[in-house]
Amino acid sequence: MNSYIVISIAILTGIIFAILSEKCRAPSVAGYIIGGIIFGQILTYFTNVNIINELNIFSTIALSFIAFTVGGELKLKDLKYLGRSIFYIVILETTFACILVTVVTYLITRNLALSLILGSISAATAPAATVMVIEQYNTAGPLTTTLLAVVGLDDAAALIIYSFAISFARVLLLPNAHPDISITVFHPILEIGGSFILGTILGMIAGIYIRKRNTTKIENLSAPLGFILLITGIARIFHFSGILANMAFGFVLTNYAPHNSRRIFRSLREFAPPIYIIFFVLAGTRLDLRLLPSLGILGFAYLLFRMAGKIFGASLGAILSKAPKTVKKYIGLGLVSQVGIAIGLAVIIYNEMIAFKEYGIKLANIIINILLATTIITEIIGPIMVKFALTKANEIGKRNY
Repeated sequence: MNSYIVISIAILTGIIFAILSEKCRAPSVAGYIIGGIIFGQILTYFTNVNIINELNIFSTIALSFIAFTVGGELKLKDLKYLGRSIFYIVILETTFACILVTVVTYLITRNLALSLILGSISAATAPAATVMVIEQYNTAGPLTTTLLAVVGLDDAAALIIYSFAISFARVLLLPNAHPDISITVFHPILEIGGSFILGTILGMIAGIYIRKRNTTKIENLSAPLGFILLITGIARIFHFSGILANMAFGFVLTNYAPHNSRRIFRSLREFAPPIYIIFFVLAGTRLDLRLLPSLGILGFAYLLFRMAGKIFGASLGAILSKAPKTVKKYIGLGLVSQVGIAIGLAVIIYNEMIAFKEYGIKLANIIINILLATTIITEIIGPIMVKFALTKANEIGKRNY
């Protein structure tokens, strides 16, 4: 197979399994993932993994689009109403997941370095699956707005926690090493701050452009696409987060030019589905079912206690901040999925651990296998739980455009 055939089969596979998932009353994104897992098992017999790696650009573009969509849904008037609850929920759901996974991992392995790293990664949540469910069912309301804000800010919190954890893990692995305070404190601040500044500046430029002219259909699609790709490229050069930068871009655009930007988001919704399908199906191809038996006690503990920390922490944050009733009851169910940044951090960890020779590589392999195996489960049940939560909150089909 070549890349063109892989892309075509990915799209057709996604469509077929989306139809099957809808017949089972499950979100389309769950069908994309399952189709990708099956397609991936078949693909290994006809091609090599390099073709999948060559198509990573679709994953990057899809995540950039999703981040832009998340930012575009964050209206200032809604955030003012829900602002305090969003802050409480993000802090507590990331903290509880991190602490629970760290403690349980240490009780099982007695390895503090491994425990700190796994705990920090458990804080991350994948926005992609949540956004796709919201898009599919046209949801709107307090739970939808809170979910979008939380999954967007969640990655920023996870990056901060990870930066501290990996610094102390290095000290534990090399007793004569010392934590670099400048890297530990300022690197995540620079990455997150730079990402938001980049997105904000280009968001203002794009906002001025669309406010000053009555944009055509071609401009409504082409202009934001050009800005999204530009932001993603600049973020990669300066090692910023493309997800956070594009989220800031969408946020500024939708609030600086609220009426004009509606046409832009409507155009992108019509253009983006094939890219999303390719992204999720290709994500599924990376999930190897043969890893499931290797989960073991540690893998299942990571899966269960991460979910428990997310659900309990988010609900507690909503209760303490006096969020709307539907947010208190169902917010945690939307934070189960984990892919994207978590897998990205696992790859970074692998490269870091090479310096610690065999022992470091052994730890890295444990981390990657646990994340890939648990992702198979969370990426299938996560979208189903999001749909259940939004249905119970009575927010399905409430979006006006």
